[in-house]
Order: sequence, then structure tokens, then C-alpha cells
Amino acid sequence: MLTLPADIQLLILDHITSNADLKELCVTSKACRNLALPRLYHYVNLITWDSDQSRLKRFVRCMSKGAGLHLQHTRIWTLQNTMPPSEPQCQLTGRLEFKQDVSSKTKDGPAPAETVDSFVLVLLEMFPEHRLRQFGYISDESISQQIMTSLIKKQKNLEQVQLSWGTILGSSRKIKHLDFQPLFRNLRALDVYVTGPREVESLIEELAKDDLKLERLALGMADGVALAIQDYILLQAMHRTPSSPNLKDCTLRGLKLDHYTCALWKPIMNLAKLQHLTVSNCSGIDQFILEDVALEFSVGALSLRHLAIELEADPDALVAILDRCHLLESLHVKMPSLPRTDYFLDALKPHAASLRTLALHERDATADQDEEDPISPHDFKKICKVGRNVHYFGFQLSPHELDPADWNAGDDGFATRLRSMKIMRGLRVIHFRLPQSESVDVGNITFYQTQAHVTWELQKFSNGVFEYMDRHKACPDLKAIVIGHHSHVGPGSHLGEEMVEWFYPRHCFIKGYQIDVLQRRTAVAVPVPAYRIQELEPGCDLLDYDPECEWVGGLPGRFHFLR
Repeated sequence: MLTLPADIQLLILDHITSNADLKELCVTSKACRNLALPRLYHYVNLITWDSDQSRLKRFVRCMSKGAGLHLQHTRIWTLQNTMPPSEPQCQLTGRLEFKQDVSSKTKDGPAPAETVDSFVLVLLEMFPEHRLRQFGYISDESISQQIMTSLIKKQKNLEQVQLSWGTILGSSRKIKHLDFQPLFRNLRALDVYVTGPREVESLIEELAKDDLKLERLALGMADGVALAIQDYILLQAMHRTPSSPNLKDCTLRGLKLDHYTCALWKPIMNLAKLQHLTVSNCSGIDQFILEDVALEFSVGALSLRHLAIELEADPDALVAILDRCHLLESLHVKMPSLPRTDYFLDALKPHAASLRTLALHERDATADQDEEDPISPHDFKKICKVGRNVHYFGFQLSPHELDPADWNAGDDGFATRLRSMKIMRGLRVIHFRLPQSESVDVGNITFYQTQAHVTWELQKFSNGVFEYMDRHKACPDLKAIVIGHHSHVGPGSHLGEEMVEWFYPRHCFIKGYQIDVLQRRTAVAVPVPAYRIQELEPGCDLLDYDPECEWVGGLPGRFHFLR
């Protein structure tokens, strides 16, 4: 490779992305080492949620013994302080394992905050000043005052920041006033997860300033946390002249949207210019759409290309916002019950030509309801006709349909839905959403005995979907299937324990082929980690807006520029 021109070498290196391959290049030759090192250290992701901090200690030890010089190449730094839900790990032989099964040597659990903070502060001292461009702190708890102060002081060229901020419940530590202006000076993307009940006035005041360059903003509250905004901030915002910021992507989660808080958001975001809007678990959202969008924001047509919205109850709110959009490419809807199909489809038809992602989710659907699915087969066929150009499709199905042996039972069988999807010729990824479950019997056998058994059942289901589509020459571009949600598996998933509510853990499968001894070629489902879906289909956002995700790093609307 070294005999090739330099520009060709760089093109080849662009396709080498795994750390293992980059490490091998580093030991090949000095020339390859000089090319690979900047890529190897460009993105540093540290796991700090294990109780013994083994990963963090090992990294600090390596950096202190000379490797710290390589941090000059680092532009993205993420601290993952909350453990994500487990997903099945793919192995060539043997049964599928979950991360908890194969990492028993590591003591998983919350690490003492003081210990983690001390190591992180040491690392911050090692980083060359003002080199970082992206910083992420993914945690259920707030980033510490000391880390935040050091970050503001030493890394003033940050362009994208993702963090958890607030006071810790039950803690006596107080968050003092911080001057965020040095941090915000060059910031283009900000994702804040507010973790405590106390107000964050200084943060809100900075967001309302005219000189910010923010293009992406996500502000979300932790469950049970209400954002307390002082009256003087509201009054100050109400008397300011509305600005026209550069904000194009906005996420609001867990907020109260009423007449008063609209005055606060009005100077921050220009709804008419937004291209991406995500609203999740916000009280007053229906009234906000039906009244405040027109009255307070004086908005007529919207320029939204992506819309992910969780509504409270009023179907008119969904229709109203769809009527205001004209260039919609991605639509994610979550509400207690979807509006009457004809009423909903009349509003969706104008977007049929441009729509590439469609995800429908009913919040009140559970496995303990009747066996009927949230969407009847007749209505499902109508939705497929309108969404014939959709590439990424997410919808709910009943757990009783997981067994392929029951698909052809009657006119309402799951095979009817598969036939309806034949019209979606460009379909590439399907996300099957399964509701909460207490116990479900398939074939008179309660199969939720072990996590490995769950994985086997879901893979058998995916095998059936791929085989059916391939046999009927339907959806020729279908590449991947996602089943379940990115949530922690609750108690009761093991034999002998009392069954309680839990989510089907997320499983991802891609389409492959298997040849038997008779040389017959059959489509099969190959289990893969979630990032493989993103690699195969970079435009797929189904996983980024998982409506039932419980992990703080994967909540709907959180930015994923730090991956």
C-alpha cells in the first residue's frame, strides 16, 4: 500500500474503521503508524459505569505512561456513565449470549461519583487545550461541577456537546452559577438531559441570547422532574424581540408546553425554519399544535422534513400539523390510539411521494389486551398503499403472531399483513414493535424462560418473514428486521421467577441465504449488532426514535453525532 500515491492511501484508510484493524496498521510500519494513529484516537469512548472502573483505570494508566501524547489527535470524547440495555452478542458457534452473561467477571453497577470524577479530571489535564470538537456525557446523573468548570476553561472550541445537567436527587451538593458563554461561543449542537428538580436558569438564559450559533438543540427532562423557570426569565423573554436563529433541529422531551412557556421558546426557535422536530412526553402538546403554533409563533406552513411526535389524545392535532407540512420525509407518531384510518390517511396522502420513514406506535397497547392488533389488517393495507414509497417502516404487532405456524390462521393472520407490504417495493428495514408483556403463550408453551430462548423465538420469526418475502418476490430491497425495544429486560424473564411487565429486548437481523444439502437456497435471518443496521442503511432513523427506549443515551430525539 505504501507504494501507492498518498491520496489513494488516504482513500483506502477511509474504509478501515475498526479499532482492531487500525491497531494492526500501527505495528506494520512507521509510515502506516503515522497514517493510522490520528484515526485510531480521533474518537475516544470511555465506559465508566462499571463499579470497579477497570476500563477507566486502564485507560488512565496507559495515557500516563506515554500514550497521552496521542490525545492530540482526539476530537470526539464520550463518557458513558450509564449502562445500556443488553443485546444478544453474535457468536459463530454455540447459543446467543447476552452481554450480562459473558461479562460476569466485570462488576457492573454505578461507580462512586467522586472516583470517576477524579479520573476524568486527570484526563482533562492530559488533553491539549482547545482541541476537542465534540464531548458527550451519557448518564442518568448530572455531570459534576468540577468537570463542567474544567471543560469550559480548557476546551473552548467545542462544537457539539451532549451531557446530563442538574442537581442530584437526595444530594446536598449545589450547582453554582456557571458562565456558559465560553462553552456556547462556537457551539452548533447541544443536547442536555436535565436530571434534577432544581432550576437551571443560567442555562436557559444563555439559550435565549441572540448571538448563539446553535443549529441543533435537544432539551429533555428526566422522569418526574419539572423544569422550574423563574418568573423574571419568562417576563424577560416575553419582552424580547423574536430573533431568527439558525436552529434547524429541535427536540423537546418531558416539558410543559403552555401559553407562558411558549414565550420562552419563541426567541430560541423559529418554527417556520425548523427542519427536524421531536416532541416526546410533553404535556399540553395537543393545545400547542392546535392553538399556540398559529397564535404565539405566527406560523403558517412548516419546512419540516422530519417529525417525531408523541400526542396526548386529540387526533385533530396530528392532522393539523401534517396539514402544515409540505416536505415531510420522516414521520414517527406515538399516541394512546391512532386516529380513524381514513381521517389519518387523508392528511398523510400529500406526503406519500416524499415520505421515506413511517413509524406508528400506540402508547396504550399491551400484550394483555385482546389478540387483535392495534391496526386491523384492512386498515393496515390502506396504510401500505399510501406508504408505497416508504423505505423504513415501524409498526406494532401482537406477540401472538410471533409463531410462523399461526400466520395463515384465518383472513386476519399475519400473512395478510405480509401480503399487504408487497406493494412497498422499496422497503428496506422493518421495525416490529412488541408491547409490554406479563406472560405470553405460543404453542401452549411459555417460552420466556431464558433470554437465549427469547432470541431463538425472535430469530425464528425473522426467518419466516425473510423466507416469505423472498418466496413471493415481495420487497426485494428488504435488508434488515428489528424486533423489540432498546430497554432493560425486567425481572421475570427467567424460569422460576414471577412474571412482571417487561419489554422484548431489541434484536436486529439482516437478510442472508443458506443452502441445504439439496442445494436449495433459502433466505434466513442473521443476528447482528444494531450498528450494522446503521452501516447498511445510513438513512434509517428507526433506531434513533425507539418509542419505548429507557436508556438515557437512546431516548427519542437524543443526538447521535457522538457515535
